[in-house]
Amino acid sequence: NIYSWGIGGNAERERNIFRRATENAEALNAYRKFLKGESLIVAPKTKAAFSSELLREKIDRIQRQLPAWVTESLNECRQQSQ
Repeated sequence: NIYSWGIGGNAERERNIFRRATENAEALNAYRKFLKGESLIVAPKTKAAFSSELLREKIDRIQRQLPAWVTESLNECRQQSQ
């Protein structure tokens, strides 16, 4: 994403997450390959990589389990306060 290139000047060079993403060595090498017409090889995702599917599963699990957790926590608080 070249739209974040240079945002905030030198003061933001290391602090701005978008600049770090667009101006790091890996991104620059990919830009060079793209401009030369070379193919970009996509590496397999690591376990630490973001996955929208896993995020959706986590949100769904939290929404399913939260009501029971809240009820249980309230009951525990009530018991402790008696």
